[in-house]
Amino acid sequence: MTGDPGGGDGSGDPGGGSAPDAPEGGDGSGGRGADDRPAGTMADVVAEVFAALREGEEGIDLLRTLDPIYRTVSRDGEAVVDARVETVRSALGEDPESVLVLACGVGDLLERLAGEYPRVLGVEPEPRIAGIASRRAGVPVVVGDPTDPPLRGRFDAVVGLGYPTVRPTAEDDPDRLFETVRNLLSPGGTLVLDAPEEPRAVLGGPLSGEVGGYRVERSVAAGDVTGDRAEMGVDYELERTADGEVTGTVQHATVRLFDPDDLADALSAAGFVDVRVNRNEDEPGGLVAAGRRGD
Repeated sequence: MTGDPGGGDGSGDPGGGSAPDAPEGGDGSGGRGADDRPAGTMADVVAEVFAALREGEEGIDLLRTLDPIYRTVSRDGEAVVDARVETVRSALGEDPESVLVLACGVGDLLERLAGEYPRVLGVEPEPRIAGIASRRAGVPVVVGDPTDPPLRGRFDAVVGLGYPTVRPTAEDDPDRLFETVRNLLSPGGTLVLDAPEEPRAVLGGPLSGEVGGYRVERSVAAGDVTGDRAEMGVDYELERTADGEVTGTVQHATVRLFDPDDLADALSAAGFVDVRVNRNEDEPGGLVAAGRRGD
């Protein structure tokens, strides 16, 4: 094990000093630590989103802001996490000591992996969501782009189960994501990553639930598919149950789809060996890829 996320006390500060294999930054974080993050809960996030939508503010992002709400309310969330934990176990084989989790969201998978492996670190772009994930999992979470984390460490395993390839910074250049992940792995380290083959993998389903005094309604629609790109639309409606006031937003996104053979070839070209790409039986329309850094 060469990467050392450090910490593990739930503070969100990776620590690690200035050792050359620690995450970047004077405190080893390379990004904002827990002390810099706004405190709060998922209910606070929903309240902020509600206020921003009501005032017509910009900056409400489908992946960074709304998807964590969906994952919190979704009744299928626990089953999905169970399946992803099994995917990680199967792919990693011998237990790694250090695991980096990309786009950890509210920390559901992060929490489970933190209970199985000695050193676990998350990366999440939204500061408040990162704080929630860190407190939930009891491990550090660095604020940064999951497709290009502010880290210079080496890890025994990198896990990207949450479709990091659909994020805007990876959409047009997934090869950059694969190369970034390779550079974060120790020689022989393992990558586990998912990618959509069909739009339904990332669309999710309709939703109705409550978080902290707000009712959340979500509906989805798949648009045209052109080549390896699919259009999607997601309609969110939030109701404050105390007074019945309602607001909402419709978010549109373009999703890059992957052919299994093309995904395997791209990972091989990025320097991975023993690459395996399988269709995800637990999340229809998705692919799961695994491979090892080749040097």
